[in-house]
Amino acid sequence: MSWIQIIAGDQAIEALTDEQKIKAVSAAEQNISCLAEGISGLGSIMGAAGAGKFGIDEQAVARVGWMLESLGSLIGNLVEFQDAIHHYQREQKPRKGGAK
Repeated sequence: MSWIQIIAGDQAIEALTDEQKIKAVSAAEQNISCLAEGISGLGSIMGAAGAGKFGIDEQAVARVGWMLESLGSLIGNLVEFQDAIHHYQREQKPRKGGAK
């Protein structure tokens, strides 16, 4: 099952305001661009190393740095999501148990 099926099915997307949808698309585009640039930077650095070039392309290193920052942020978002689910589950258990 994919993340889109879990957290952003049709009903969840329909519940978003137009402004929220625009912000979500913009955030995704920014992360995708940053990750692509970082992968490109890694390729540049590895290609130079493989060719025996000892000078480091500062732009490539910067792109890798931004990619790592983006990955860290994405991981943080997943942890926050996981924590929210755990909190929700803890809150729901006492209610279900008391309702019997």
